[in-house]
Amino acid sequence: MFGEVGLLHGQKSRLPFSQSAIGMRHTHLHQCERRFTSHALCVLLLLAIAKSAHAEIDVGQYARPNIPNDQTAAFQRAVDTAWGRGDPVVTIPPGRYCVSSIRLFYGIQLRGEGAVLYVPQNKSVPKFNVILTFHAHRDRDADRRRYQWSQPKGRDSPMTLIEGVTLIGDRLQWIGEHENHQREHSHGIAAIAAGGGRLRITIREVVCHQFTGNGLYGQSAEMTIENVKAHHCFRGALSVTHNTVTRVTDLVSYGPNGGIDLESESGPIVFRAERLRLENDFDAAFQPGSQATFFDVICKGPPFNLVNRASRVRISDGEFVVAGGLAEPDIRLRNRDGTTLITSCKFTGPRLVIDERGATGHKVHFIGCTLNGEQLAKEHIARINYKQPDDNLIVLQAVVPEGAGEEENEAGGAGDVAEPPDTEPDAEGEDGPQG
Repeated sequence: MFGEVGLLHGQKSRLPFSQSAIGMRHTHLHQCERRFTSHALCVLLLLAIAKSAHAEIDVGQYARPNIPNDQTAAFQRAVDTAWGRGDPVVTIPPGRYCVSSIRLFYGIQLRGEGAVLYVPQNKSVPKFNVILTFHAHRDRDADRRRYQWSQPKGRDSPMTLIEGVTLIGDRLQWIGEHENHQREHSHGIAAIAAGGGRLRITIREVVCHQFTGNGLYGQSAEMTIENVKAHHCFRGALSVTHNTVTRVTDLVSYGPNGGIDLESESGPIVFRAERLRLENDFDAAFQPGSQATFFDVICKGPPFNLVNRASRVRISDGEFVVAGGLAEPDIRLRNRDGTTLITSCKFTGPRLVIDERGATGHKVHFIGCTLNGEQLAKEHIARINYKQPDDNLIVLQAVVPEGAGEEENEAGGAGDVAEPPDTEPDAEGEDGPQG
């Protein structure tokens, strides 16, 4: 193990290590380092697995499925336990759970595995009841901050998720007692921020059935809705109100009042929708500063109600049924500087009535649209007096005027406007409402 090195006078000297020994030492050190690194990675992996297992709260450990007893308190304990541990993931095993109203905390990841949550069918729930809500109860929740997002500085919440659940309301228990909207605030999911900043939420693979309010309701929220179905909800599938940004893909609704209700009375909204299938009731009213884009929308029944107050609205590739009423026109334009562009849409009904009184410089632009199979053209327009001699409504009749040329009927437009506007709505443009 010891080498010898010749010196100048022929002497020999023994060194503690030879070159071969040094190499063996380095090899041993590298092997130790690799073993240490491997062991450290294993430890980290085990810790990550343990943490991942700990980060999920299983509702099945608290609430019992498939029994008629009310499981609201047990379900709420599971959600509150997740909040107390700081674990955002809450899973719901398959089964049917009888619950009234569950208060969720912002940032939660509520993942169902085909679970069904249904309201007790015995009129025991309060008048205003929501199965999944982010709004605290004033009389019961001491720490209301956990259940509602409120940021005076306008900061948005952490991302929240609800997916893979079916929600069933108690509309059938209130037949004859909700038709005048007495219980219109009983929804399936209500995403509400208390003030300042938006509640960010994704709702995916959800079914809402038999509610006296809406299937989904959003206020001061940033909602992403994907593959949602709503059946027989009295107020409709979706209602969105002030300061809400909504992106909808694949929303299907049927039953009486099976449509959408967009209301921006308290502030502008941003709405972008693609592939909507509605039984009836396309109801959209936009305050100044709103932006809305609709692609591939089919609404099988009336009304078609569009109100644009100095907003940017575009509707493309749609099919709608219009009522053609004079007292309640199908399209109402208000204020100035608004844009309403409707392209490649098919309208069915006795006539299409447009009210543009007070909308200086704001007209509807139709491009490639038809009414009962006939192209909407200048020759279809007739102005009639309504209430006052100077109050004119534009009525687009479904009959092509006698003697109208084929070339004239190919142009789309309302009034004397046949060209598209200079700007098109952008659902996420710089002109949208700020938080």
